[in-house]
Amino acid sequence: MSTINKGKVNLGILIPIVLLVIISIVVYIFLTQEKEIDSPVQTQQERIEKIKQDLVSLIPPKYATIESEYEEPSEENDGCVSLYGIYPKEYSEIEKEYLSNAELLYCENINTAVLQGQVDEVRYNQTEGKWLYQGKDPLETKQYGNNLVSIVALGGSHALSDFHIVRIDNSDELVILSIPVSNRVRCDTYENGVEIMKEDCVAFRDTLKIPSEEGDWVPGEIYKDYYEDLLDILSNINSREISVEDEVLGEDSYREWLENEADKIVNTYDFSTKEIKSLIQIPKYEFAIAKDLYEKSYKISSDDTVTVSCEKLKSEYTSVYDVHSCDVLLNSKEVLTAWSWTDNIEISPHITIFDNENLEYPLIVVGEQFGQASRDNLSVYRVIDSKLVKLRFNSKEESTETWFADPYTKMFTENGKEYLVTYFHDPAMIEKSLTRVWEISDKELILIETILEKGF
Repeated sequence: MSTINKGKVNLGILIPIVLLVIISIVVYIFLTQEKEIDSPVQTQQERIEKIKQDLVSLIPPKYATIESEYEEPSEENDGCVSLYGIYPKEYSEIEKEYLSNAELLYCENINTAVLQGQVDEVRYNQTEGKWLYQGKDPLETKQYGNNLVSIVALGGSHALSDFHIVRIDNSDELVILSIPVSNRVRCDTYENGVEIMKEDCVAFRDTLKIPSEEGDWVPGEIYKDYYEDLLDILSNINSREISVEDEVLGEDSYREWLENEADKIVNTYDFSTKEIKSLIQIPKYEFAIAKDLYEKSYKISSDDTVTVSCEKLKSEYTSVYDVHSCDVLLNSKEVLTAWSWTDNIEISPHITIFDNENLEYPLIVVGEQFGQASRDNLSVYRVIDSKLVKLRFNSKEESTETWFADPYTKMFTENGKEYLVTYFHDPAMIEKSLTRVWEISDKELILIETILEKGF
């Protein structure tokens, strides 16, 4: 074969190879550009939309929401965007004009988020693992359910708000609840270059009865009364839906989700201003390093003392147990047993004590018998004349000493009557859970309503 023929053969092989390489490069560039342009924005927007849907379901029904237009987290906004404005439905039209709203915000990364006031700012310090005010002073923290919330007041010459910062589990994302503390009611305006006072504004400001030394600043008590119930969502922000978790939850993750989710479902019942806050409910205690016994006492309005006593479990085989019991003592005599989760470091006894001036008698709810799938046989007691009086559950003319449910209860009063709210969820009931409302009488709990929750 001649040299010329060999060249032709080589050229015939080379051309398809070159074309294949060129086509591959073009396809690669096209796919890469698609990914770089479309995917991150779309994914981020979908993520934020899901968080918005989950958060709005936590907001108590007494509040109205104003949905913010979508804004992409960016370097210009420090990765933080507004999700909702929130205000009480009972706001009058004049209050909507001159009072401030609460706000829910989302930040995509704790390490780049910056919260700014007029002359100050707050950033997260990775080295110290804390939020710092002006780079040096750690923020106040407060426990809401399982969430350790960092709190800071930021504002300027016209308004001041408390920012409650919650980190979403298993991620660097943040949810921030901003609640107004005060703002100035400015009634001056200009018309044709002449300063005038708006009459409706002056009339409204006069109704606020602002002390002279406060100038035109709204008294803090007003916002505290209006927004106190909104703080409840801080306990529920890390529900299963919002958290970035694996599809298969570990035991600790499931337990944490169950506690938050139960409170969320019960909260769908509209308590308005009728709820009786518990003195203690599903508390968490940490054992001191050198102590095996934990005790805490509560003085209740009947002049009795309720003591919770928990002992660390011991075993020659293992140091970790799933469940474990705590004693509940009335005046150091009568003893009940409450089950709890424990890892021998932290315990959560299933006990709730309701007690305030609106109740006829203090009420104690105890998960006395631990059941399958994180459920208890709840027992309910009134404290009468320094004795524990057990109430029977009456459902459709059938009475029982205990009621099988999760250890999450709430209580409220309405028209002079007392009501207990219990919650039930079985993991086998994939899309169902039950909230039951019971009327409390002298000797029993009478079932009034059963609410089936779907889309769980």
